[in-house]
Amino acid sequence: MKIAILGGSLNDYAVLDQKLNELIEEKQCYLFTVLCGATDPTQYKPGLSEVWAKKNGAPIEYLVDADPRRLLTKLAAAADYIIFILRDEQWIKNFMMRYKMSGKHGTVIKL
Repeated sequence: MKIAILGGSLNDYAVLDQKLNELIEEKQCYLFTVLCGATDPTQYKPGLSEVWAKKNGAPIEYLVDADPRRLLTKLAAAADYIIFILRDEQWIKNFMMRYKMSGKHGTVIKL
């Protein structure tokens, strides 16, 4: 299973860790690939998803696109499950509705 984690900051690590542990228990899937994205690989800094993956020994797959919306579309196409960490951003809610309508699953964590 491939998981994309979108939004959030390194300060949200505990919330993400709890949600991923719940997902592991629910799906009984103990190994999954974490998808990480970048718009400019020369300026890349590890984000929340990469930090979690490295601390937990999960494989990482990187996707790159200079356009943030295209990158988001690539991540959604490659992911089996998306976790959005957001602070009341309407466009992400709309994106998640379209994502779920395509038959895929995900979670929104509101902070």
